[in-house]
Amino acid sequence: MPAPARRPRSRACCRSPSVDSGLFFERDARWFGTEFLQTLEPRAYYLRVPFREQTDIPLFDTAIADLSYGQLFSENFYVGGDRISDANQLTIAATSRLLRPATGQEAVRAFVGQRYYFEEQRVGLTATTPLRTADTAPIIAGLGGQIAPDWRADAAVQYSWSGAELERFNFGVRYSPRFANVVTAAYRYARETAAQPEIRQIDVAAQWPLWRGLYGLARLNYDVAGSQVVESLAGIEYNADCWIVRAVLQSFVSATEKRTYQFFVQLELNGLARIGIDPLEALQRNIPGYTPTNAPAQRSTATDVFPGRSGAGGAFDY
Repeated sequence: MPAPARRPRSRACCRSPSVDSGLFFERDARWFGTEFLQTLEPRAYYLRVPFREQTDIPLFDTAIADLSYGQLFSENFYVGGDRISDANQLTIAATSRLLRPATGQEAVRAFVGQRYYFEEQRVGLTATTPLRTADTAPIIAGLGGQIAPDWRADAAVQYSWSGAELERFNFGVRYSPRFANVVTAAYRYARETAAQPEIRQIDVAAQWPLWRGLYGLARLNYDVAGSQVVESLAGIEYNADCWIVRAVLQSFVSATEKRTYQFFVQLELNGLARIGIDPLEALQRNIPGYTPTNAPAQRSTATDVFPGRSGAGGAFDY
């Protein structure tokens, strides 16, 4: 039986010189009659990655990363190991939070950030991929927080000063009244570019009890502009106290526009072992606020509303 082909390694893989610095300020504040601890967290991140020729390296599962607040501080413009972007850039950003002094729980968070480029982009996915020539990236800003005891809302925008147009907009809400009960709904918009068509996606996900110990798990990501289901997930989790079984079917459109299916099934013996294909990473990525039913019983404190991955549009995380 022939040995499996090895995946070519990028010759550009090396440590990238970077400088990441920040400050943390806090003060007592009072908003709408409630006492908070307010923070201000400025951050500066410089990254330098020398250019390396990579056009002879085949593409397997690498794609352009969506520009998000988290990606502003990433070392690579791409997701995957087949391309490593060249870089000479500086990111300036700031975050401010309102924290409840008694518990430390985050009530409100606001952020703003922008990246400045000192050189034009040279590494592309293919020889025909459009390369960035602008000196600045779109500015990213967002606001989110607990709007009620069981509700959280988040919104984020990406605006291009050079083009004077809205690049992206996301809005999402999450309802979580008790342990392992969560429903989220989100809307994403991204304008049409040379690299991608217009994106208008509706995203809903849930973890909800159906019967004694039986929970339903689901996610649906529908692209209104493309009139297709980009990603879907359906599954069950049954908790019999001393053991748990999880079965999940996931479908998504890959970067090559092909639909891929994955099936996970796992038997967990509490405190002993897990048998089968682990679906926990897929569930946590696709269902914001998902909690394994054998975890310590407490209300989810997750601050994310948007799923961590989307086949066409990507998550606008922060």
